[in-house]
Amino acid sequence: MAWVDGTLTQIPITWTHIEVDCELKANGRELQNLVVAMKSVGAAGKTYFDNVELLYDLTEAKLNGGSYWPINVDAASADFEIPIWGMPVDADVIGAFVIFKSAITGNDTDYFALKLVNKANGNTICSKTFTSGVDAAAYEVVMFSTPGTDGRLSAFGGVSLKYERSGAGMDLPQCVVGVVWDLS
Repeated sequence: MAWVDGTLTQIPITWTHIEVDCELKANGRELQNLVVAMKSVGAAGKTYFDNVELLYDLTEAKLNGGSYWPINVDAASADFEIPIWGMPVDADVIGAFVIFKSAITGNDTDYFALKLVNKANGNTICSKTFTSGVDAAAYEVVMFSTPGTDGRLSAFGGVSLKYERSGAGMDLPQCVVGVVWDLS
């Protein structure tokens, strides 16, 4: 395998397939071993090294603990469930948070809940319900409930975000949902 340093944008080349066997060791201990296979349409598409960056992130996590994954969520006024996170290795969801673009004022009749769902078993990993007294200022970090054992995901397991309204509901403002994770 050869490592290329620098930019490839000036080379008139079309790559159709790249496969790399990445093995990282520290003090003789294997940290990560991942075969990366990628297809792309040309050197201008930056997708070649997305999986190599993932390998770097996984190695960082192995050495220093997990990280978080931010997901932009559009405003909504109807219930939805969307896929938002997964890993190619065993991992644990150890927390979640939301940051709204505009303020939320909780209500006991017309409210909504945000839930992270483990798609392998359909169980809720953690959630936050915006009833009376559960408010959020714009651009304030609001933590979800503490994840339980349903936050443990096997390799390639998926997590979805559910937005569920109750009563007449409350509209969901544009927001960022963060999934906090660590390797199992």
